[in-house]
Amino acid sequence: MTFLVLKPEYPHESASNSLFSVKKGEILECPSGYNPSDSFQVCETRAAAKQYLKLTSKASSQEPTKAEEPSKDKVSPQQPYPLFRKVASIGDDDPTYQLFSRDIHRFLSRDEAEIINDFKSVNMHKNTAERLLEYERKHFTRKGIVDVLEEIVKNGGD
Repeated sequence: MTFLVLKPEYPHESASNSLFSVKKGEILECPSGYNPSDSFQVCETRAAAKQYLKLTSKASSQEPTKAEEPSKDKVSPQQPYPLFRKVASIGDDDPTYQLFSRDIHRFLSRDEAEIINDFKSVNMHKNTAERLLEYERKHFTRKGIVDVLEEIVKNGGD
């Protein structure tokens, strides 16, 4: 039996697939037949996994020394829409955002007003709007969200 822990340098707060869903800081029993990627620390025992978490949390919580502190001009602002990913487009000043299929339920599980505000403020890719609309109709059926998504799909999104 092996145990998996997402490495601290993994770019997202969680990982999921058809076999499991795990967040950073959680210990996952490795599913039978799963070959872990380099994104995971593989531990032979639960105790070893706990030790790894303890060591990595101590290392990440230490204060940076004066030489390690990033200058204020070099710190990049945090992305305003954490679940959305920017879609690269050539010659377009207004970036288009896409939502991965695995994040749709998490996004749509929020309050309707928050979701509609995000729709109004993000330039959403048409394919994302279509996936969101399909999921919304199937699982939630909130008229306000359906109307906004239909408008985005009708106008072509990006």
